[in-house]
Amino acid sequence: MCSVHLDDSSIKMPGLRAVNIIYAFYSLTIIVHGSSLYTEYAMESPKICHLYSSKQTIKLPDAEDAAVIVRPSHMFDPWTTSVDKFCKYVFKTSRHTGLFAVIQNMSFRRNGNECLDWVQFKEDGRKSPWFCGVLDHRDMAHQSLPEADDSIELSNSLRWNSSRLEFKSPKGELETRIFISKEKLLPGETLDLSIVYTPYKDCDKVKDTTKYRMNSSNYCIWEKYYCDGYRNCPIDTCRDEVGCEIVSNGTGTKVTVGAVTTLILSFLLFVMCLWTCRKHKKLCWSPDCAGPNAGATNAQPINLRTRDSSSRSVVPTAPMLDEASSRPVHDKDLPPSYDSLFPEPSIPAAT
Repeated sequence: MCSVHLDDSSIKMPGLRAVNIIYAFYSLTIIVHGSSLYTEYAMESPKICHLYSSKQTIKLPDAEDAAVIVRPSHMFDPWTTSVDKFCKYVFKTSRHTGLFAVIQNMSFRRNGNECLDWVQFKEDGRKSPWFCGVLDHRDMAHQSLPEADDSIELSNSLRWNSSRLEFKSPKGELETRIFISKEKLLPGETLDLSIVYTPYKDCDKVKDTTKYRMNSSNYCIWEKYYCDGYRNCPIDTCRDEVGCEIVSNGTGTKVTVGAVTTLILSFLLFVMCLWTCRKHKKLCWSPDCAGPNAGATNAQPINLRTRDSSSRSVVPTAPMLDEASSRPVHDKDLPPSYDSLFPEPSIPAAT
């Protein structure tokens, strides 16, 4: 089996209820804001990597937004397994619809000239070589690559590009095989793989031209796939990520809209949290919010009177002040009294 390696030097690396309500609202926020233009399949899914390595076929809907992304969720962090991982799956489009397959990111190991991990495509019994190495299409997304077509035709339909790992299948049925070795990762090694599959139509067969963007190669994909940060079609066909810095509906506009949406949803989430905490009395700023029992642990109520007079509680009062008493007057040399100074004259008794 032949294999194709990508040289690293040729490609640059670039309260319970309250909690439940908050979590539900947060999940809704993620769904609304994080909803993608793509259907995502995790490599851990049985539809992609079956437990017994059996081949699974996935039929894509007949719609303009039927593109999918295959990438790992948590499979590779960390990579600890005792058996090799082998995945086989087929994406199949509707009638008169082709299929593009573009590897967005790849970090597969190799052992000398042989691929230790690899990805391979197959159609009509014809197989592509094994692909491994390091690739990041984000560094090439906005580059105007030369018009030269260095694609290799394996059959009348399947074609692959040796330098950019782009695949074009007019028949719209493409099998992908992925092999990951059980060998442990060495220090500094990582595993990663991301593949975008995009249905396309011949532009002359498109009925609703308002949803598709026309191009010189006569290949049409959904117009919202242009300048979305993913390579959907080969460079030599529609060039959906070239020159996006100057496109009015490009990535900059989408990033701005996404940022505004995030701020709005974050504010709604904050208000929802405050309302929930106030309703369940988890967060209060005034005694009215706390209710009549607030502060019961710090102060004991005092019953001044009860129906049973025998159980009357003594009302604590402040200590009474002692009555003011005059201080004793010490003996002093007092002035003579009036009587001693002016004695009354004695009146002789009548005879």
